[in-house]
Amino acid sequence: MKKSASRLKSDKNLILFEKGNKIGKLGGRPKGSQSFSTILNKMLDTKFHKLVVNPVDGKPGTFTAREVMLMGLLHEAINGNVKAVEKIMDRIEGKPVQKIETHENNQEQWVALMNEIENKDNGKIS
Repeated sequence: MKKSASRLKSDKNLILFEKGNKIGKLGGRPKGSQSFSTILNKMLDTKFHKLVVNPVDGKPGTFTAREVMLMGLLHEAINGNVKAVEKIMDRIEGKPVQKIETHENNQEQWVALMNEIENKDNGKIS
């Protein structure tokens, strides 16, 4: 009985928000502010102010921060860094999917095992 009485008290305290009611958005992100990923993407797309040597053609040039990072990753991969190679290949080819093979004759064993577990859970031991 106590639970229902306390529930009624809390139901009386509920406030329904109408569409466009700004009270529900207090403490939220201010209008016009940008997300972390938006800010980071803008920073990565800005031109680097010092000349960087392109590892592909060996010529110096100005590149975006994103391009400089990718050149560094490519340089590491060329020099034998396996993790760098994996990162590049995962981006180009996609991560490899691990396949699990099952055989139909194993299905009967799995069904028998599941039935045995179910019987134990119900208090029946076979």
